[in-house]
Amino acid sequence: MIILVSKIAVEWPSHLSYDKGRANVDEFYDGAHGAITKKRSIFYNKRLIDIFLLAMAIGKKTESRKKLKKPSITLNRESFTKKEIWMMCSVVLSDDKADLETITHPKEIVKTCEEYANGGIDKVMDADKKNSVGSYEEMLDELLL
Repeated sequence: MIILVSKIAVEWPSHLSYDKGRANVDEFYDGAHGAITKKRSIFYNKRLIDIFLLAMAIGKKTESRKKLKKPSITLNRESFTKKEIWMMCSVVLSDDKADLETITHPKEIVKTCEEYANGGIDKVMDADKKNSVGSYEEMLDELLL
């Protein structure tokens, strides 16, 4: 499995993206002034990838998929762990239209995950505005039920 994930990741674009074309999303992901730098944020001192992965999971759960208006080309492929890469592959493989052939198209995997992350980021930002871990718990409970 690890060899498969490594092979898939090598063929990915060098960077993944969030939607830089949406000002509020761009501000949230901003590495210098965004959520990872704000002590009140659950993402404080975390990685931008953590934001991306949570947004992707929420986008997938809610079947919210939005095309990116302006890709940021920000999230370095090398920063993703093998588990995170496999998580992204799993999200794509869980689509009704996906089959094992899907794994052989890394750019499509990345595009799908970026679109799910773009579809889920608004819920993540809304929970973050409430300044509490409880707001994330509420959001996750709502999604899991």
